[in-house]
Amino acid sequence: MTRMSRRGALGGLGARFGTLPHPDADLIHWCDAYLLAAETYNTAPGDDEDDRLWNAVMRAGAEVDARPPRTLAGLVAMAEVALELAGQEPEERTDWSSSPAGSWARDVTLHLLRLSREGAV
Repeated sequence: MTRMSRRGALGGLGARFGTLPHPDADLIHWCDAYLLAAETYNTAPGDDEDDRLWNAVMRAGAEVDARPPRTLAGLVAMAEVALELAGQEPEERTDWSSSPAGSWARDVTLHLLRLSREGAV
């Protein structure tokens, strides 16, 4: 069975949030770049220590970190990255941490993404 990539399922974050320029165009671009870089790194054949691929993930992450969201669309794009980060370890798919703060962060992120997909935000 083939697995649809997260990027393929999303259709690219930029496409979801309309025509750019947008107040969060750079943030949305770098969130999309992060998701692509993470997927490429995680699915690349061969050595997991490919510095070029890892550096692309780290650069995109740093660019996202440097841009606080100015719109709800930017916040949703960041939530997509948070979901990707939380899901990198199989045991973290159900809970982001053992603390209540981790559970709340997970719930807020998942509800925000659900509302966005339903067109409520």
